[in-house]
Amino acid sequence: MTMALVCPALGLMMMIAQAAGWFAHDGFVYRYQTLIGAVFAILAAVIAVVPVWRQLTSMRIQTGALYRQFLSGQVDAIVARRKRLLGRIDDFTEPAGRRLYEDQEFGDGRVNPHWAFEQEQRADRLADDLRAYLDLRRDPVEVDEHLEAVIAATLAFEARCRAIHFTDSHEQSDDDHDIPDEDWARLIAEGLEAEPELSADLASVTLATLKLRDAFDREIVTMRQTLRTLDRELTRSWS
Repeated sequence: MTMALVCPALGLMMMIAQAAGWFAHDGFVYRYQTLIGAVFAILAAVIAVVPVWRQLTSMRIQTGALYRQFLSGQVDAIVARRKRLLGRIDDFTEPAGRRLYEDQEFGDGRVNPHWAFEQEQRADRLADDLRAYLDLRRDPVEVDEHLEAVIAATLAFEARCRAIHFTDSHEQSDDDHDIPDEDWARLIAEGLEAEPELSADLASVTLATLKLRDAFDREIVTMRQTLRTLDRELTRSWS
């Protein structure tokens, strides 16, 4: 398109110049032939660059569009992971918190050892699930660090539950062990001391989960801001 317009224009200019005597021995072209040659060289370079520049612009737009599509998929993926992971933790903390509250407000404040045994098993399964998710390393470092804090708090809660139910779930003397009276009395005392701390341990899990939620949300906000910036750049490129 550009060459189709430029070539006839150059031909017309040559006809005008010849009619005006510019090609004579002492004419304009003869005196300034070096300068004219440089001008034509620059013009040829510009004509050659225009299609290349357009092609580069098109490639830049295509690359930006592809990156935007990729980033949009990443946003959808992290939102889905956040929902599944936090839902898994909430399924553990909310019933446990409700039970502890009811025991303290409407019961005698004691922790049922059978319930503590069940919570130990649930906490152990949750910790395993969270560790398996962490091993995939799908999320930014900040998210992983807060997830590690949730795991640590969950394991502390699990250990506290074990201390509470241990002497009810085990015999002092059995076929494979015989615990001395002094050690058995210590285990009973540790279980009693653990009961008032169980609510605080669960609160630590909840607090660590809130920080994990915030870390996810910050990452999602950053990614969405990048998407909006890409959208603005692509809009300018297309216009």
